[in-house]
Amino acid sequence: MIRRHYELFKEHHEDDDSLEWDETHDDLFRAGIVLCTAAMDAYFTDRFCESLIPYISKNGLNPSLEKLLKDAGFDIESALGMFDNKRPKRVLSNMVRRHLSMYVTQNFKSIDKLYKGLGYERPITYLAQQRSKRKNLLKSVEKLIERRHRIVHAGDYNQHGNLNEIHYGRLLRKILEVRKLVASVDAEL
Repeated sequence: MIRRHYELFKEHHEDDDSLEWDETHDDLFRAGIVLCTAAMDAYFTDRFCESLIPYISKNGLNPSLEKLLKDAGFDIESALGMFDNKRPKRVLSNMVRRHLSMYVTQNFKSIDKLYKGLGYERPITYLAQQRSKRKNLLKSVEKLIERRHRIVHAGDYNQHGNLNEIHYGRLLRKILEVRKLVASVDAEL
């Protein structure tokens, strides 16, 4: 999904002298920013769900995972219902996945809290930043997320009713930082 938004930006940024530049070009770029952060959110949730059952099988439960499973609806009744199921681990994983579908992983505190359940006492995002050797990786991605929020919640208008300016080069670098963050987290996991 991250590749899709990058291709969208690349396509958008190629010059075509036959077309006149207008606001729809900027809006296409704004849509790409929203798609990029949605891809990041989906990655963190999906990757957590992929790691959940192997982690529990190897390490057992911890208080953070116990709370997550309870919040996802796992209780004695659902555990008993899993006895007759051919794939109880998949049922449990899907239960957590459904619960996390409403969990927003577009801020680093919620990401770190979620991954603490997989035994990461130090924040996973901080470890990824260290691995990437980029001192300002999290700050850069955070600015892109803030821009996404302005786009989604205010149409990217400022307090004077004017559209915020698009700085293509700067924003494209931030989008590439999202790719770097995801790759670093993946390597850490």
